[in-house]
Amino acid sequence: MQYSNLFARFAVARLGFIMIKTLHFNFLIVSLLAFVSLTSCSKAEQKIEQKPVEYKIPIKVGIIYSMGGAQAVAREDFYLLNKDAVQIWKDAGLLERMKNENEFMSRILIDDIVATKDKPGRFVETLKPHIVKTTTTDFEGNAAFENVPQGEYYIYGRTKTRGGDAIWNYKVSTNPENKTVILDNKNAIYSK
Repeated sequence: MQYSNLFARFAVARLGFIMIKTLHFNFLIVSLLAFVSLTSCSKAEQKIEQKPVEYKIPIKVGIIYSMGGAQAVAREDFYLLNKDAVQIWKDAGLLERMKNENEFMSRILIDDIVATKDKPGRFVETLKPHIVKTTTTDFEGNAAFENVPQGEYYIYGRTKTRGGDAIWNYKVSTNPENKTVILDNKNAIYSK
């Protein structure tokens, strides 16, 4: 009887040890799972909190003349628009019943003549809600739109030329390489 009692005690002790070991193992597994889920949640939260990628769109602007070569467009404002300038003007009814590009330029010039510092012309005024960024060219015709969210835009700008004016409404997309956009009279929507 002593042996069976001793054996029973040993078996109970062994069973208790196994149960404690199993509980300890289960606790470790639960703790490990909780740690993994917490760290993956915090990593997911970190991903959500990251700032969106912002780009730089550098531009170089010049007018190419048949005699005298290229001339930089210096000290002119250029605008990054979220919509096509011509479409904005069409939607506003500013380009109705136009016959040719000379009439287009005439309307813009007349609008400039009647505009004042306090009251900009209608063509400029209709663009204002669509301006994402503004930049001014330096004396070599260089400028850049900084911190631009990813997307497609239009670069709008104007300058006087030897023979009249040049107007740009050039479609661009953000790119990780920050390639310089070349604007000249060949890709202007109007150039005289």
